[in-house]
Amino acid sequence: MRNTMASGEQIHRDAPSASNEPAPLPRRRARSRRVVVIATLLASLIVVPIAIAAAGAWQATNLLSSIPRDESFLPLPEPAVTTPSAQSSPLNILICGSDTTDGTRGRCDALLVAHLNADRDRLHLVSLPRDLYVAIPGHGKSKINAAYAWGGMALTVRTVEQLLGIRIDHAIAIDFEGFVALSDRVGGITFWNETNSENLGFHFRRGQITLRGDALLAYVRQRRGLCGGDLDRAQRHRIVLKALALKLGSPDNLADPKALVSILDRIRTLVTVDARLTDARILEIAMSLQLSSSESIVTLQAPVRGFGTTSSGASIDRVDPLLMADLAEAFQTDALQHYVEAHDADDSPG
Repeated sequence: MRNTMASGEQIHRDAPSASNEPAPLPRRRARSRRVVVIATLLASLIVVPIAIAAAGAWQATNLLSSIPRDESFLPLPEPAVTTPSAQSSPLNILICGSDTTDGTRGRCDALLVAHLNADRDRLHLVSLPRDLYVAIPGHGKSKINAAYAWGGMALTVRTVEQLLGIRIDHAIAIDFEGFVALSDRVGGITFWNETNSENLGFHFRRGQITLRGDALLAYVRQRRGLCGGDLDRAQRHRIVLKALALKLGSPDNLADPKALVSILDRIRTLVTVDARLTDARILEIAMSLQLSSSESIVTLQAPVRGFGTTSSGASIDRVDPLLMADLAEAFQTDALQHYVEAHDADDSPG
C-alpha cells in the first residue's frame, strides 16, 4: 500500500484559531471505544434474508422494526434526487462510531464510508481518519471528527459529501456497548495480524490469530507501540470489522436459526440509523447483495500526506489532495476498485 506520510510537518496557514476548535472533551473510557462493531450492521445486511427464511419472517422483521431511527441524521432539506433503488446505482452509507455514553454529543471517534457498487458484488469500506484536516461547512477547517461535535450526524454527512463530492444515502451511528459480548457470542474471530505487539496485558503475535472478548478489545484499542499510531489502529478496525462480518455470515451461523435471531437481537441494540433506512429499505439492500467471498469486501483508508499541527497545537492528518481527488472521482463514477488497484490501496489481509 502506498505510504506518502512525512511526520513532523507543521501547518499554520489556514489553521483555525483556538476559538474555532471545539472545546476539548473530558477523557473517559468511552473515547477508546471504536467502530469495529460496525460489522454487526454490515453483517446483518448479509444474513437478514437467510434469517427470515430460517427463523421466520415475523420474528426477524419484528427485530428490524425495533432498530432506533433518527430523523436528524440526514441534512435538510432532503435532496431533489430520489434514493437509489437497490440495484440501479451505487449506495453510500456513512458509519460513525461515537463516544457518546451519557446522553451528550461526543466526537465521531471513527468514521467510514461503506460503498456498495451498482452491481452489489463489491463492498468497499473506506476509513476517514478522525484527525483528517478538512473543511467543515460553516466552521472553516478542522479535524473531521469535530463536525459531529458541532452539528451531529447531519453536519458530518455534509462534511463528507463536500469532501468526496458524493451523496450520502444513509447514515448509521454505532454504540460500542455489547461489542465484547458479540465477539464472545460467535466464538471469537480469526484474522491476520501484521505487527507483533502487546497491549493491556495481551500479546498479539504476528500471523493468524483468533481473539475474543477483552483481548479483542485491547487489540482494537492499541495505538502506542504501533508505527502509524492512530492510522495503524484504524487499519486494525477495518481488518477486525471485516473478519467479524465474515464470521457472522459464516455457514455455521447461517445454519443455526437461533444464532441468527440472537445476532439480530443484539444488532438492534447497538445501532441507530437514519429515518429513511426503513425495514423495507434494509431488506431491499440485503436481498440485492451479491457478495460471494471475502474478496468481495475491500478495506482501505482515505489518502493522508503527512502529519502536522494547527496554530493551536492540535495534531492533524494532512489530506493528500491529488490522491483525494482520485478517490472522490472513483466514488463518483463507481470505480473504487480501479482506484484500489491503481494505487495499491487494499489493506485487507491476504
